[in-house]
Amino acid sequence: MNTDKNINKTTENIIFFYPSKIVGGAELLFARLANYLQEYGKTVYYIDYKDGYIRNNEQFQNINFINFEDDKKTEFDLEGTLITPISNIHRIDDYIDFKNGNLKLFFWTIHTFNLIHTMPEGYILQHFGALFNKIFMRRFCKNTFRFFSNILKECDKKNALWHMNKTTFSYNKTIFSELRENYLPILSEPKNIEATAEPIFDDEINIAILGRLCEEKTLPLLNVLRQLNKFKTSKKINAYIIGDGICKKKIKPEKFKKLNIIFKGTLQQKELGEFLAKNVDILFSMGTSLLEGAALKLPVVSIPYSYKNFNLNKFYFLYDSKHFNLGTTILEYKKNAKFKLSKIIELIYEKNKKAEIGQKCFEYFMKNHSPKGVCKKMLEALDKNSLRVLDYQKIKNKAGSLKYNNTLGFRMLKKFVERKRV
Repeated sequence: MNTDKNINKTTENIIFFYPSKIVGGAELLFARLANYLQEYGKTVYYIDYKDGYIRNNEQFQNINFINFEDDKKTEFDLEGTLITPISNIHRIDDYIDFKNGNLKLFFWTIHTFNLIHTMPEGYILQHFGALFNKIFMRRFCKNTFRFFSNILKECDKKNALWHMNKTTFSYNKTIFSELRENYLPILSEPKNIEATAEPIFDDEINIAILGRLCEEKTLPLLNVLRQLNKFKTSKKINAYIIGDGICKKKIKPEKFKKLNIIFKGTLQQKELGEFLAKNVDILFSMGTSLLEGAALKLPVVSIPYSYKNFNLNKFYFLYDSKHFNLGTTILEYKKNAKFKLSKIIELIYEKNKKAEIGQKCFEYFMKNHSPKGVCKKMLEALDKNSLRVLDYQKIKNKAGSLKYNNTLGFRMLKKFVERKRV
């Protein structure tokens, strides 16, 4: 049932705030959780555009939708808990006119740069590591640092901050110090189809790279293509690129002469599962996309995210991930990487371990990211959270306001980054 009004008050209400018109891991994460939590007797709502992706997806038509419009606050009177990414921790009341001060707010870090991306200086700071950003912000971005430090510290005291893995937690803790290690991993759905136990073809290497073609995912994709292009083999190498985005133009097939690069664009969930199971032997990805392959019992290789070009020929399978990490910085990734690309291909195509490795990836998925396990963890986290809207409003008022940064140090750093990107 879809509704924009006549919403009854109940402490069982759970409201997801993530309005979006695109296909992405975060959209699917929230919508899937909304579906599964209803099985636990919760009344669940999803705030989305009338033409939003989730709202118009046939898989999610049993969710109660609340209408969202740009440049207009959504008004509602509910008790329960509103769940949204931590990127909204300083601006959720810019989008919603809260009529019930007892509604609880729950902020979830589902991307390492959730906070950085929303800062006035974020488009520059995202190019640097956490330690550099900590030092630089304390010296040249004092207003931003104080503002976020105050909000994070006070919200964390009320167990309102949760992190999808250790990478996201460590990044923010390095910069802002006083945060507790509260983990809530992301989920994906089991499939009713499995990958083939044997390689698709004896005389072909079939690899897919799955993910939205944004900057931090496209540069790692290019690294995989470079390593594949160096690999010596008599077999035809098919490299399927599944996903779309503004950085597609950075992928130039003519530079990878040994590869048959095939752009598949964005595939819907059912179509994606069937394609991966029937056409792919090894999946490279990060984030939720890793779990899409693991749920099919497909060998899945994790790759790091990066805003810089890099050359790295060491990887690791999903089952070797630690602390729920589905995407890390290159520095963290190197600590865990153990297999050269040639070794990965050897394991699948010469040692005949596609089924064995696929099973290990599937077991990791079921243990750490299955709907049942994650829903249980989420409900436990919601019970610990005590941040009401009334508390949040006091915290935010005390924190002050964000200001545009125009310090000499920041202007110099901005010029440095812009020169590097030309």
